[in-house]
Amino acid sequence: MYIGDLTNGTQRLFARLKKDRGLRLLSFSPDDSTLLVGDRSHIWLVDVSLQSESNSLLDLSPEAALVTAKGLLRHAEWLNDDLIYFRVEEYGKNRGYLYRKNTDSVVSLTARWANMVTDHQSPEYLYLVDGKDNRLHYLAVSQLDLAAEQTVVIPDHALQAMQVYLPQGYRNLKVHNGNLYYQVLTDNNHAKGFDYHIEIMSLSGDEGPKRQSYETRCSCGFDVANSGFIVSELNAMEGDIYRTVSN
Repeated sequence: MYIGDLTNGTQRLFARLKKDRGLRLLSFSPDDSTLLVGDRSHIWLVDVSLQSESNSLLDLSPEAALVTAKGLLRHAEWLNDDLIYFRVEEYGKNRGYLYRKNTDSVVSLTARWANMVTDHQSPEYLYLVDGKDNRLHYLAVSQLDLAAEQTVVIPDHALQAMQVYLPQGYRNLKVHNGNLYYQVLTDNNHAKGFDYHIEIMSLSGDEGPKRQSYETRCSCGFDVANSGFIVSELNAMEGDIYRTVSN
């Protein structure tokens, strides 16, 4: 595992992984100070500045992990610079958790919520997906009882239901600058089994949500920036080489 400097093209070794190990998750906190690293059941947090100046390799042993899941780690998402939402498959069912960096504590979420994200441009609001009907809700992060010892119960009176229903099978949910992004399988006669398209929906319109759709014709990952969204298409399996196209 390497870390690279895009300003000068240099790179240095960050960590060594055994042949049978792989990393599933890599993402930076909204302030870019901390790197989240995850494998099948562990989460590590890395201070980027300290590690960049260190001569020692990063310790990615299970003993050094901040979070050890009791099942398969499916997803981890920064909500803000302090909160991480992660989802674990336990006995065939997904369960959500919140990790608080400042207190190094983990609490579980009730089974109602299938997903949650924030808009990093305004992270004071939390967007939640109801697992029963995929309806989107939002509430202020300040309404969360983060002092709960075991399970955070989100108060119904603080929730605002939106007229947004996500399609079945959506993935890679993101919110950026008031727009909702996600991927769904392309449903047409020419689509292949791995063809996804990206749908974009404004959450601020008074006339209800309007969807825009972009075909990718691949099972691509994507990310969002102020200039637009970036699609990463796997070009070869050897070394995880990616071809990146900016739209």
